[in-house]
Amino acid sequence: MKKKSKRLDTGKHKHLNPEQRAEIESSLNGGLNFRGIGRIIGKDPSTVAKEVRLNRFMKPPTPAYKRLSNNCQLFKTCEVRHLCGKGNCAKLCRSCSGHDCNQLCRTFEERLCPRLDKAPYVCNGCPTRQHCRMTKYWYRSVQAELAYRERLSGSRLGISLTPDELAALDDLVCPLIRQGQSISHIYASHADEIGCFRKTLYAYISQGCLSVINLDLPRQVRYKKRRKRCKEPVANPKYRIDRTYDDFIRLTTLASDLPVVEVDTVEGSDCSEVLLTFLFRQSKLMLVELLPAQTQSCVHKALDTLEQALGPAVFARTFPVILTDNGSEFKNPDALERSSYGGKRTRVFYCNPGASWQKGAIEKNHEFIRYVLPKGTSFDWLTAGMVTLLRDHINSTCRDALNQNSPLDLASLLLSQPVIELLGLRRIPPDDIILKPALLTTLT
Repeated sequence: MKKKSKRLDTGKHKHLNPEQRAEIESSLNGGLNFRGIGRIIGKDPSTVAKEVRLNRFMKPPTPAYKRLSNNCQLFKTCEVRHLCGKGNCAKLCRSCSGHDCNQLCRTFEERLCPRLDKAPYVCNGCPTRQHCRMTKYWYRSVQAELAYRERLSGSRLGISLTPDELAALDDLVCPLIRQGQSISHIYASHADEIGCFRKTLYAYISQGCLSVINLDLPRQVRYKKRRKRCKEPVANPKYRIDRTYDDFIRLTTLASDLPVVEVDTVEGSDCSEVLLTFLFRQSKLMLVELLPAQTQSCVHKALDTLEQALGPAVFARTFPVILTDNGSEFKNPDALERSSYGGKRTRVFYCNPGASWQKGAIEKNHEFIRYVLPKGTSFDWLTAGMVTLLRDHINSTCRDALNQNSPLDLASLLLSQPVIELLGLRRIPPDDIILKPALLTTLT
């Protein structure tokens, strides 16, 4: 009759208890592998392996005949002499009993047992452990339980930083947050100095450990419920013929490498001035122009000014496709597409009515403008220089979506350097970036 194996049924997803740790020690001493131990205590073999590696402890080599043995990997072939400084000594240092060459030799490499680099990772159950003079690792259930209790209580004491480290973290991070910088941008510039994960930093802010709070973070808010999308009308207005979003998808599917520029406007409060924005989809680079009014003529004039600055050939390569919404200021596509030098300079397409998400990149990027110019702010006091400064701070902000690069970093790779210079783009140092109203109010 086959003997039934011993098994401790304690349930899954539970911490190991003292009885299970005692069984692990006993089984290791008996030479049982991790799979067999796992069956006994009701745990996965990987759990047993992690427990042994985490809670094993080291025991230095024991001396034989009041002297440590030579524990160097090169012991059998080493020819080094005179480490003790005696030039007339004829002995090899590895066989000399007058000094310990392991302590004197710069090329000493400790000889470790290969059993410690693979399962079971400890010397429990090793048949040669009594005579072995190498460094040993042991698993003892009592010490493992004490170490587990210490880690468990220590993890619940609070933050794992000293007061000085917490003060240094506060001095580094909080001034940048007050400037309106996002956590992702701060980590892109100071990840090595912060010394903790992002989730931990968010937890410190939520727990009040730093001098800033959640309200100081630009994204720690709830988004309002989105409005229900409108359905596409049956008949398209004249300006949308051959320029619908479906036409745009067909074109970009055939020419997937074609640069796409999303265009939109940002309105102020109780003023005629608006901001005309251009967003390059590939790099998230945004251009911002201040318009005196939200009219078709002002938009046409802004495009003409860009074309004159870049030249007709460069403009056609940089702005080959424009995607915009159905705002009244964009409803004259023939004028938008017609070059002031003659011919056609670009192609204009329109999102479906009520579907601004189809140009979601520029809608999302407008939140950076709203950090500095919140809704309800009038634009009548803005100048072209202020708008240019705002544009440069936004384009120099690092983003997680860009692999912790800034839009200007990617634009420098995708656009030629003459285009960057002609557009007047300027890089702002990471720590000087401000995305708060103070960026522009200090200039008035």
